[in-house]
Amino acid sequence: MGKIKVFINPVSGNGVGQQLAEQRGAWHTIIINPVKIREQLQRELSEGDILIIAGGDGTMTLVLSSLVRLKLQDKVQVRCLPLGTGNDLARALHITKQTLNDLASKQPQRALELPLWQLGPHLFCNYISWGMDAKITAEVAKWRKKMGRNRFVTQALYVVSTLKNLLSFNPVTLQVDGKSHKLLSLIVSNINSYAGGCLLADSSLNSDGALQCVLIKHRWQYLQLLLGRFSVKLAPKGVKLSTLIVGANVIPRMQIDGEVVDGCVGEITKAAQVTIHV
Repeated sequence: MGKIKVFINPVSGNGVGQQLAEQRGAWHTIIINPVKIREQLQRELSEGDILIIAGGDGTMTLVLSSLVRLKLQDKVQVRCLPLGTGNDLARALHITKQTLNDLASKQPQRALELPLWQLGPHLFCNYISWGMDAKITAEVAKWRKKMGRNRFVTQALYVVSTLKNLLSFNPVTLQVDGKSHKLLSLIVSNINSYAGGCLLADSSLNSDGALQCVLIKHRWQYLQLLLGRFSVKLAPKGVKLSTLIVGANVIPRMQIDGEVVDGCVGEITKAAQVTIHV
């Protein structure tokens, strides 16, 4: 068995990440530098190591996608310690809350196969979306820089931005597999938990080789999406697709696993598969 390497996002979890970084145990701690993450992984990991990723959904995607690009995903044992606001990947994989010491010392009970998907230069684990959903994410990220990263403040900011955009957002035109739609949001999901625990109807399982595509055309459908937090029966209906082509004349911004990026369109295809040990 190799060594235990813990890659930590220190700003995750309202300071919990920084507290974990200061803990000492039978592991080696690496503070994640998003700009140099591939360099860090190449330098710190050896074949047979246990890699613990400590952070939110954005951190999980950053590290897992970098592993895939470096072709290291089959050389280490990957474990996850969720610290973020939404933790949708952890919800979908049924990863229970535990301490870093427990995660590092106990043997995993299950090995789950998680597909990663690609659109242009981007890889994602959870979901990708265009339109109002991406605008809400961008606004909250901007406000958090001024107001701090407290989890409860973040949740309140999402409520404020959602109400604001439900009243004012103008639909965008997107093509989905060649058919044009006027949409408030287009959501393409790999997992069954969205936006911090909203369940998608007929949602894809993590390893079934399909994506869940949800077209939000009306404001009441976005409210349905949020009501999915209480019951999957209340969520808007989507369709399962093994590949998907998204197009647009004017490309709106998009969000990937809770992080806003410049808009991109094209074919979404399965890129790789990563084994998560829980």
